[in-house]
Amino acid sequence: KQLALEWYRKAANHGNAMAQFCLGECYARGSAVLGKPDIKEAARWYHVAASQQHRDAQFRLGVCYYKGAGVKKDREVASVLCELAAEGGHEEAAKWLDKFKRKAAAKSANNKSGSSRHSHKSRGRSRRTSLARWW
Repeated sequence: KQLALEWYRKAANHGNAMAQFCLGECYARGSAVLGKPDIKEAARWYHVAASQQHRDAQFRLGVCYYKGAGVKKDREVASVLCELAAEGGHEEAAKWLDKFKRKAAAKSANNKSGSSRHSHKSRGRSRRTSLARWW
């Protein structure tokens, strides 16, 4: 296990997105070698891999943002990350994205102000555009 972790680290530090994602998974789950789970470190490695369009990492990082696990809770960022992963064919991300949309639609239906709904939509679009540029 120690040797595998060393190889993941070497590959991750050389820019291998799969190794970066796997290292994130190791930190998220914890191990005899790493000790208890370290979700903050896991999120950091997911972020590095997600920035290279690694779909699993985008999804996992989205879940981190959704739950506020290892990162500041931000449902908009979570939605964008899941959308990016889903666009790349990640099925579980597509399911989460559908869940986000259903919750937003229910919230919107409860909101009687049309202008408020429009401004929320615009904020979401501009947030996605700026986040997509960042990736």
